[in-house]
Amino acid sequence: MKQIKQTQLVRRISAGVILGVLYLLIEGLCQIFITPLLLKSYPSGDVGLWMVVTNFLVLIQLGQAGLAPISVRALASASMAGGGAWDTEYKLVARAYSAACVLLAIILICVAFYIANVAARVGYHSWRMLWVFVAVGMLLRMYSWRWLSALNALGYVGMDKTLAIVNSILCYGAYAGIAVMHMPLTILGGAYAALGGVYLILSYLIFRRYCNIRGNALEQSGSVQVPGLPEVDRTLRTYALESARFLVLNASGFLVLNVDVVIVERIFGASVVPYFSILVKLGFLVLSVATLTQSMSYPFVAREWAGGNRTNARKIYRIGLAISLGIVVVGIGTLLVSAPVLIRHWLGAGSYLGTSVFATQLLFVLISAHTIAQATPALATGEVHFTDLAVWSAALAVPLSWILGVALGLPGVGLGNALGTIVPSVLHGLRAHRLFNREKSREVLPSL
Repeated sequence: MKQIKQTQLVRRISAGVILGVLYLLIEGLCQIFITPLLLKSYPSGDVGLWMVVTNFLVLIQLGQAGLAPISVRALASASMAGGGAWDTEYKLVARAYSAACVLLAIILICVAFYIANVAARVGYHSWRMLWVFVAVGMLLRMYSWRWLSALNALGYVGMDKTLAIVNSILCYGAYAGIAVMHMPLTILGGAYAALGGVYLILSYLIFRRYCNIRGNALEQSGSVQVPGLPEVDRTLRTYALESARFLVLNASGFLVLNVDVVIVERIFGASVVPYFSILVKLGFLVLSVATLTQSMSYPFVAREWAGGNRTNARKIYRIGLAISLGIVVVGIGTLLVSAPVLIRHWLGAGSYLGTSVFATQLLFVLISAHTIAQATPALATGEVHFTDLAVWSAALAVPLSWILGVALGLPGVGLGNALGTIVPSVLHGLRAHRLFNREKSREVLPSL
């Protein structure tokens, strides 16, 4: 595989960030458009149920997040190795994603018991079909990541964002039509499942267009040496073990980032969820934009690290960290000033839950941005893991959110998350800083 030049590297990261920002803007505009439409077309309790259901769409990220970093890093390293390394590694990734879909299906079955409980509380009786549709849509998108991971590994970091933009436009367009016609809420799930099939097909076509795996995939030469089944199984077990660490990491992150909506539903009722969820979505919009540079840089850090160019990897880490923290500070300040007016204009009087609620949520966003911006490039090296810190965050944040939510009301939910994650976030930063600066000291010592 040819080396990516410095200018090309910057150009690809920049293009990925631009596409990521565009996707987030489109997603945000779609949310602005669809939320009041849903509240006009369905009872607030039903909309709350739908938002609880769609809150679990992050399970797609959870399901693939345990595997995507491993597969991207492995494929990026294989692309540098030449020969048949890529083809061998890609076959293992394909098998690993098939196994991950089975795991995700089991998780979805378990979540169904919670969805049933929420549906019973709001009196929605067709929850089974709704959840089946959403689950199918999740699984189809999950399986698509076997191809998107390969694209990211090769440096085509904007392709998945382009596909996400198309998916958002199609999904929210379908939701709007269904809501205007006052069709049952279950049909929203049906639209999500059908468009999951479209997502799957488009992922494969983009993959074929840019990777062209059949034959001689990546300008590599030589015959493809595929190991025997016992060797493949051993490698697959290695994938499973390493992915399990990421799965624990992301399962803990999933709890911390999404438990607040569940806690609000349990303590304050489903009718409050749409209005609280809006604040969460706005905060996560800033979080996503702020951490885009580090996310887009992940495969490039993996490539530079695998190629022994630690100086470039360290430079990407530092620049991305500065950009991420700068964006999150500006974004939080902008939201604090504008949200009270915008949300009332958007959803009507009484829709804004208060600055105290939003401020605690944004404090949590600030801490999360620091955590993600530090951890992402460090994880790309394969040298460190943050599983222990993630579990610690979840163990502190979840009970604190519940306790402070009961004691202080809605502001306590975000405050509990923030207090529970602040110390682990600091430790994330220290661990990443030591990793990259340890490599710097190794480079300097021989010349002394």
